[in-house]
Amino acid sequence: MTTTPPEEPSDPEAGGSRLDIDPRLVAVAVALFLGFGGILLSDGIGRLLAPALASAGVQVSPIGSILLSLFVVQVLGLGGVSAAYLAYRGDFGFVKWGVPDLRDAVWVVVGWVLMYVGVIAVSIAASAAGVTPARNSIADVGAQDPTVFLVLIPAAILIIGPFEELLYRGVIQERLTEAFTPYAAIALASIVFGLAHATSFVGSSSGLVVSLAAIAVIAVVPAVSYQQTRNLVVPALIHGLFDATQFGLNYVLYRFFPDLASEATGGAAVLLDLLVV
Repeated sequence: MTTTPPEEPSDPEAGGSRLDIDPRLVAVAVALFLGFGGILLSDGIGRLLAPALASAGVQVSPIGSILLSLFVVQVLGLGGVSAAYLAYRGDFGFVKWGVPDLRDAVWVVVGWVLMYVGVIAVSIAASAAGVTPARNSIADVGAQDPTVFLVLIPAAILIIGPFEELLYRGVIQERLTEAFTPYAAIALASIVFGLAHATSFVGSSSGLVVSLAAIAVIAVVPAVSYQQTRNLVVPALIHGLFDATQFGLNYVLYRFFPDLASEATGGAAVLLDLLVV
């Protein structure tokens, strides 16, 4: 008596049998689709929302505009894409998270420090190459009204860190780990994370490359912390605290030392630009 072996389960993301397409290519395609999908979704919502507010006669202050933009990009864009993908998979447990313990707390502190080590390392390399990073467009708003940075400090911890890590670590990195080794998935997720920030900067093409490379390099830290702790709260806190510190430093810079950035040269100028990033 012979038996027929069970068929391989199909991969809905590959459009059929898993043997049709290399699962690694499918995973990378899904990662790119999700990584840029959140940005494109928020851009589409913003294009609809702006004229709607204008036609309703609503005038939004610069600070209100940034907060509204954060809500659209982070919550609706990144959060919406994450929720849609998890619903598509039918597995909201795909993202690993829980109440942090002492080990998680150590990872948060060490991760925060390592992100600054990464910024300094990239600044040294950029300075040696004679390239000035592109600037985050939010710095232009903050230069006019440093109070913007104070508002962004709690937003970094409560909105930016959680929602960016939800998509790029909890969803994208987890998806890549299904097809790659954990650390290959970390590298790929960090690259996607860096590329997705391309629209946030202004400057030369070489400066843009430096800025995106800096983001990809420091993104490895929360990515590794997620892989090691299996708790999304850890990278969300690392990311949020790092950004909050950045905004605090920028508030001090623009509020009390507005001429410092323009007077800095060489490595100091590169480091200041990367801190603004």
